[in-house]
Amino acid sequence: KVTASMGVVQCHQLDADRPHAVVEDVMSAADLALYRCKRTGRAGYRFYEHLMRVDLQSEKSMEHELTLALKANKLLLHFQPVFDAKSKRIIGAEALIRWPTDEGFISPAQFIPLAERSGLIADIDLWVLQQILDHCDQLSRKHSDLVLSFNLSAHHFNKHTFTDIIQPLLPRIKRVGPQLALELTERVMFERTEGVIASLHSLRHLGVHISLDDFGTGFSSLSYLTQFPIDKIKIDQSFIKTMHSNTTARAVVQAAAQIGKTLGLVVNAEGVETEEQLAVVSQLGIDEVQGFLFARPMPFDAFLKLLDD
Repeated sequence: KVTASMGVVQCHQLDADRPHAVVEDVMSAADLALYRCKRTGRAGYRFYEHLMRVDLQSEKSMEHELTLALKANKLLLHFQPVFDAKSKRIIGAEALIRWPTDEGFISPAQFIPLAERSGLIADIDLWVLQQILDHCDQLSRKHSDLVLSFNLSAHHFNKHTFTDIIQPLLPRIKRVGPQLALELTERVMFERTEGVIASLHSLRHLGVHISLDDFGTGFSSLSYLTQFPIDKIKIDQSFIKTMHSNTTARAVVQAAAQIGKTLGLVVNAEGVETEEQLAVVSQLGIDEVQGFLFARPMPFDAFLKLLDD
């Protein structure tokens, strides 16, 4: 099936002071509209708007700043502790990437998609993995039983670059494999099923745990559990947050807990913020909890101090 995407520009939208460059301006504006059409679904058309050029300039500026931040090692990892639901003992932490600027922190939801589009994501993921391995070395001295979880972009699984990222670090991964947990969303696993399965098995052979993040938010959670070597499911925090006021959300949490028990998987509840939510999670026999009720994300040094208190 062949489809077409089109960008449309009307001449009155362009700069009347540049009659000598009207063809160039028309093509440039139409190209921007075409780019926006492809970004929002393809197989259609979009009219040019001046805001598109402003957005593109802003994105290019952010891409440049992100490149500089990565080179200057200005990105950070914060860690949100993960607790055993019964004993309330810290059993690990989830690594969350942060980008501090003079104006404040820029959300990963904003700069990670930009990094994927620009190709910077390969360097960012390599940096994250190196940081995680460094921290695992520190933990192994006193807390070798703790597990640090992290995300890798779908980019590597869908663009055949997974081995390129992992191969140079294999000796270190082998050394601390059981202290690592890779978290994946369904978006990662959707495009190259066989390739993803092979990659995950190679990691599990090294002792790395595999978690299915945002469980319940996609369309194929159950089928993925039957195909992929998953050790843990993490119930998306949107269900935890609304389960007291939304019967459907509560049913999803209950079903996830039961699925975990039936399949012998660890079940994690994200975003636990109140005692009422904790009571429900405990009643359902969920294994792990994390959220603001217990601890907010923090620098690694603060996490180590929390462990020693």
